[in-house]
Amino acid sequence: MGVLDDLIAKEFGVKTRHYINREIAEVGTTALKVARADNDRLAFLIINMSANKMYLAPEVTPSSEQGIILAANGGYYGALWSEELHLVGYQWNIVAADASSDLFTFEVVGYKSEKG
Repeated sequence: MGVLDDLIAKEFGVKTRHYINREIAEVGTTALKVARADNDRLAFLIINMSANKMYLAPEVTPSSEQGIILAANGGYYGALWSEELHLVGYQWNIVAADASSDLFTFEVVGYKSEKG
């Protein structure tokens, strides 16, 4: 474990591991799960890496009429347990305005060690 791991564990109060693109790294015009339901997730960040708008929503199918807009070329949404509470652990779904749209996801998940 490095210094960064120690600082993050101190901040969250538990040991953590992180995941990059745990579910998907590309989305099209059909909604997909971008973050699975996970009650151990403490934070996440989703970044739109494409030239197309994306729409993000917890638990429901997102669309241009229903969802958080992630602007093209770097629009993002992040959530932290201490601000969004249980919403961080919900399933999140995403859809893009056009096919083959790249995205980047980063999740921080807490865990309890086997000893203590």
